[in-house]
Order: sequence, then C-alpha cells, then structure tokens
Amino acid sequence: MHDAEAISSNNIINIGDYVIIQRHGYFKLHQLSQKCDLMLGKDKVNICSIVGKQFWTMFKMIPAKSGKREFYLEVCSKCESIPEVVMKEISSGMDNRNISDDGKSQLLTTEDIVGLRERGLSAQNIVDKLIQNSTTFKEKTEYSQEKYLKKKEKKYFEYIVVRKPTLRLIADIFYNRDPFKILGLRYDTLSQILSLGNIQHNGTYLLFESGTQALVGASILNCLSEDGTLINLSLVNQPPKQAILGMNFNKKQINRLLTVKISDFLKALRGDSLTINQKTESQDYKDNDSENELQIDERESALEESSRKRKLNESNHLNNKKPKWAEEFEKAVDVVKERSVDGLIIACKEYPLNILENLITYLKPSKQIVLYSLHREPLIDIYVEMKKRKDLIAIHITESWLRTYQILPDRTHPDVNMSASGGHLLIATKVV
Repeated sequence: MHDAEAISSNNIINIGDYVIIQRHGYFKLHQLSQKCDLMLGKDKVNICSIVGKQFWTMFKMIPAKSGKREFYLEVCSKCESIPEVVMKEISSGMDNRNISDDGKSQLLTTEDIVGLRERGLSAQNIVDKLIQNSTTFKEKTEYSQEKYLKKKEKKYFEYIVVRKPTLRLIADIFYNRDPFKILGLRYDTLSQILSLGNIQHNGTYLLFESGTQALVGASILNCLSEDGTLINLSLVNQPPKQAILGMNFNKKQINRLLTVKISDFLKALRGDSLTINQKTESQDYKDNDSENELQIDERESALEESSRKRKLNESNHLNNKKPKWAEEFEKAVDVVKERSVDGLIIACKEYPLNILENLITYLKPSKQIVLYSLHREPLIDIYVEMKKRKDLIAIHITESWLRTYQILPDRTHPDVNMSASGGHLLIATKVV
C-alpha cells in the first residue's frame, strides 16, 4: 500500500521538479518555478495549471485575452489532428502537373499570417484561412494535401504533453540542441557505455567526466541500488550536473554520488597531505588568535564581552563543520582504499592517457575499462599504450553508428538527415 502511494506521489508534478514539455516533435527540459512562465519558440505559455497534475497529462494552449502570443493551459482528453479534420471536408485533385510553384498561390501575405497569430486565433482557424486563400490547395493530390497540412500542424500545434524526464529524452534534448556541448554523445552510445562497462546495481565505479552535462553520471546513478556507489572525478569540486538534476533523483539516490576533485583525490590515495586538513588547521590558528585578542581586551563591558564570545562560539561551530564536498571527498577515499572499484569509465574532452594511468591501479581484476571520445585519434594512442601492458586484455575500439527509419505505409525508408557518428569507444579488461 505504501509502495503504491509512493509511486503515485512520484508521478505528481510539483514546484521545483524538472519536467519535459513536448509540443508535437519538440521537447524542452524545464524546471518549474513559482513564476511558471515558459517560452516555446516565440510563444509565452503560463504553465501554472500543470502543478499538482500527473505526468503524461495533455493540455491545450488557450490564447490569453491580451491579444499577444501569450497562452494558458487547460487539461484536455484528446488531441484533434488538423489533417484528419480537414481531409474529411476537402476534395483533392488527380495529380500536380498543372500546379506551378511561383509563390503566388497564397493570397495572404506574411504580415497577414503573423497578424492572425498575434490576434490569438486557434491553429484550426489559421489553417482554415490558409486553405481558403490558397488557389491551388484543392487541385493537389491527397498525398500533397496531407503533407501540407502536417507541415502547418507542426508549425501551429497547440497541444502539449508534460512528460517525466528519462535518460533517453534528456540525451535526445541535449543532442538536438547542440551535439558538441555533450561531445556528440548519443543515447545509443550511452547504452553501449553501460553495457560494456558491466554496470551492476551494487557496484562501485570511478567516473571521470567533463563536457557531457553529466549524462554518463546520470546513467550510471540511475542503475545503482542502495549498495552502489559512483565516485565522480572532476577538475573542480562542483562540476556541472544538468542531467543529474534533470532526472529528479531522490535524496537516497543522490547520496550514492560522491563528487571529488581528481587532483586531491589522487594525492590522498598516494598518502600525501590533504588540502582539506591544511585548510582546517590554518582556520583553527585564526580562531585561536581572535580568541586571544578578545581575552586581552578587558576594558569592554560585560555585555559586549559576552556578546562577542557568543558570536565567536557560533563562528567556531560553523568553521568546524565540514562542507559537503569535503565529507564526500573523505568518504570516496575510504571506499577506494577499502574495496577498490568495479569499473572505470572516462568520458572527457581532455587527453585521457594520464588520467587512465593514474586510476587503473585502483581497478579490481576482471573488471572493465571504458573510454569515450568524439574523435578516434586519442583512443588510438591509448590503444597502442594498452597493448604494451600485460595486465590488460580484450582491447577494442568501436564506433557507434545509428540509422533511424521513417515508418509509413508504402513510404518506409531511412531518414534523410542522420548523424554521421556517435563517437568512439575504447574498451579493455584488467587481469592480474
């Protein structure tokens, strides 16, 4: 009973949650705030009405009374397809041989069409006016008419669906926005990393990731149970975590992620003095000096002296409390020293050879190494170095390649526009 209630509560949209707004074929990752305003292209949509509703609820964009391209949302049960409605009432021609594309078939000017949208007309009304003012629409074949209507429906679509963030959707959104901001990492390559890295729910994994918006980290974290641990190494204490935040992980899942700075991490594993302890000691000396100064000054009144002591005690308490990143640092070091790691994954824009050589020592035997790079040249250099070692076997370089298909009656074929490459993977297994 409690599990069912927990599942249902996770499906409710709340302020602060990340949601995915789908409008026809367009997807946008958005964090709900008190303001509840969202820009979809040039349309400003007030999405306050989605709070408290369940994911996968469909809404219709209703024009606001302001007369501008501003909308609010109303819950609806179904989506009315413009091609299905219009095709029932319009006749079609036999062929398109007498139709010439001279740009004069549409009587409405661009300013007129923009004016229709500015006045807040519905998508159905705008398409009806476009058809009425077209001199060639009725002469087109049924296929051409349907193609035209689908194009206009995509442009003036007024239904949105609020979806729950998933790794597949987030990876698609990031990739379609700008592939180079995530190093060209596609969702199919992401699945290959999880499979070739042999990610288990109770494993401990080392990840060095940069330039991918934490997509790999979110994918591994999504696979882990309460016994699993992910140590996320980076060049700074707090790297970007957009994909992790977008997944709406609960507190238990976030606690399985330990984010540490790689330079301090390697020093601690080698037994060098920790930067954290040095900072703590210097802070203690400062606190002692300030306390001595207060004791020397005996001319202050009793009230002022007690007030200063109280403030000093509060500051000492705050200074003695370690920041979260320092606690994660110590925990990560202890975990690696106690039981090593079950996998090493590297996906970064830096040259990864030095990173690999420093981290491979802490990998258990018979465990996998996975390196991702948008370009194959760095992986080829590392492949040559790996071949020289006697503790690595099954070394391979692969390239992820994906072909998507259009599935329609009598028109099934590969999509015209496809991504050329999803990056390259270098995999290996460590032995004794």
